[in-house]
Amino acid sequence: MSETRAPIDYRSVAISNLPKYLWPRVLVAPLLLLLFLNVSCGPDSQAVEVDFSKTIQVDRPGIEDSKTRTLQVAVAAMVSPMETFIYYREILEYIGSKLGRSVELIQRKTYEEINEIFKKGHIDLGFICSGPYATGRERYGFELLATPRIHGSHFYQSYLIVNRTSPYRKLEDLKGRVFAFTDPNSNPGRLVPAYWLAKIGQRPETFFSTFIYTYSHDNSILAVARGLVDG
Repeated sequence: MSETRAPIDYRSVAISNLPKYLWPRVLVAPLLLLLFLNVSCGPDSQAVEVDFSKTIQVDRPGIEDSKTRTLQVAVAAMVSPMETFIYYREILEYIGSKLGRSVELIQRKTYEEINEIFKKGHIDLGFICSGPYATGRERYGFELLATPRIHGSHFYQSYLIVNRTSPYRKLEDLKGRVFAFTDPNSNPGRLVPAYWLAKIGQRPETFFSTFIYTYSHDNSILAVARGLVDG
């Protein structure tokens, strides 16, 4: 017994199995697709043919001559940015004139920041403190070119200061008080005071009630003058 089966329109079955509220969406989608194809691919299409074989020759950017490019000079001075510019402007102009190159002043807040950008090769020359040089020479690859001489001497001073109205007259008087260092790597602003304390068997962490870092000598002076710290 043979059985004849009529062909099944699966599109009709698929639609008939859908909820009636979805029928309009299913029917409209193909119409929108056909409309899009007719508009974009018809004879009136605005499509533009691009020929990638037609190129324009442009000059490649040249490598800046190391002898003429701007000299990047970092100054890790423990004074405010404006004071640093005032103090170092003339010597930077002098260096630039001698080398025949323009000079860009690079400043950062801490010695550590200067050390890091120096290590990465982002600067050509730097003025740094003796402390960071001594402690970071091997790590950062510093090569000493020159040291300043003031009034015929290569030495300089580290001052312990208090407010003029303060009763404190020596380092021992500041035990249990609030103290301001400049930078963790500063020779006169951190290492020397720590050495003074070590000579009397003390450490900053236990000698002072608390201490802060101001990151510049002028900020430390202002903190003492305004009574924010005791020394």
